[in-house]
Amino acid sequence: MSYIPSYLFKNVFNVLTTSFLILLLRATSFLYAACNEFNLPAAHVPYHLNRLSHDAAAVGAGACWGYEDGCDLERNAFSMPVCPGEHSTYVKDKETQLRTFFNQADFGFIRQQIREQTIMCEPLFQGDSSLECSKYLRFCSGRNIMI
Repeated sequence: MSYIPSYLFKNVFNVLTTSFLILLLRATSFLYAACNEFNLPAAHVPYHLNRLSHDAAAVGAGACWGYEDGCDLERNAFSMPVCPGEHSTYVKDKETQLRTFFNQADFGFIRQQIREQTIMCEPLFQGDSSLECSKYLRFCSGRNIMI
């Protein structure tokens, strides 16, 4: 077993501590700038950044809204529905009640709309019009459309 001098250990520890503090300061200033740029509450910025890019995952540590593929609903989702009281007669148990609410009235509904999207109008060139819609035209997203 090799011997590590204590002064070397202290120097390495100081460098690591300083590096961590600089990283924390940069992340804080990044979040502050992002809040101002996106006009979002500070608590929403990590969710927004993770939605835009997987590179920003370190900022929010996997934070997700709940509709993204690969979102861990139990640990990282923005919110989880809570239904007080007993479940009603149209569902068999409490878990089914929560899942039904999530899929029909929460981020699960948005997830389904995104999964159903199909291209209705595909652009030939970069500046052309495009249109994507979900089933029954419940949700559409378009670009360069003139009405």
